[in-house]
Amino acid sequence: MPLVSVIVPAYNVAPYIGQCLASALAQTVDDLEVLIVDDGSTDGTADAVAAFQDSRVRLLGDGVNRGRSAARNAAIRAARGEWLALLDADDWWAPVRLERLLAVAAAQAADIVADDLAVIRDGASEPYTTALLKRRLRLRQPRPITPEQAIDWDLGITQPLVRRSFWVAAGIAFDESLRAGEEDFPALLACLLAGARFVLLPEAHYFYRQRSGSATSQRERLFRASREVTLRLLADPAVQGRAGVRAALQRRLRHLEQVLAYHHFKRLMAERRYGPGLRYLLGQPDLARFLGQHLWRKGRRRGQSLPK
Repeated sequence: MPLVSVIVPAYNVAPYIGQCLASALAQTVDDLEVLIVDDGSTDGTADAVAAFQDSRVRLLGDGVNRGRSAARNAAIRAARGEWLALLDADDWWAPVRLERLLAVAAAQAADIVADDLAVIRDGASEPYTTALLKRRLRLRQPRPITPEQAIDWDLGITQPLVRRSFWVAAGIAFDESLRAGEEDFPALLACLLAGARFVLLPEAHYFYRQRSGSATSQRERLFRASREVTLRLLADPAVQGRAGVRAALQRRLRHLEQVLAYHHFKRLMAERRYGPGLRYLLGQPDLARFLGQHLWRKGRRRGQSLPK
């Protein structure tokens, strides 16, 4: 039985999958298997995977596109490792990532352990920020994370290492009704509500590729989906009686509504609809404050360099 099962959903990622798999196979911890689910790709992704002549690589899939959640669930069902490691097919790892996460998991008896993500634009040679920096979080050492902190800090963005026995015993699965990008947060929260010990590392050994498809309209769609997911979570029986968790979800909901209001105002301004834009701004008491805070943070980020 391998120590780690690397879970890789893949859909039309032929230009990227090679770097992704090479980074998994180059880990300093080599007791692993890599399970790639080709989710109905039409661009040669399966051929790119087949080029890796390594017995640790297993290619799954029946040619049908079912979405990232379904692909992940299929890979997890086939996994044999003690730990599940999530890796998106257009991202990659530093060679020491698994070694570092496993060491912290052992030292702190964690069920889930994750690191920061280095955010790098597609085609760039260096990251320009990290996920924690974007959230204005600066950790000095690995620290346990509560459900409330995971919500407030939006840690669904992390790509954790999860103890498979915990995942299976708790009956966790990715929600296959959700689009890619929204399934991570509910799954992480479900683990924490089931009693998982989650430890977050300050360093970034995961490289998150920011592809050009992140247009404003797509980001707005994701924010709307996040709002719907948050409403569903507030109605979940698992959070009833958890006052702190419910309060954190309410804060998340208010923030998402402010973000959506900001995007609507921004669209009105871009369309030169200044009258409706001003009326909308005046009718949204929280929007002016949010807009000011957003511009202030944006100005600070322009002067912020990534620590070496």
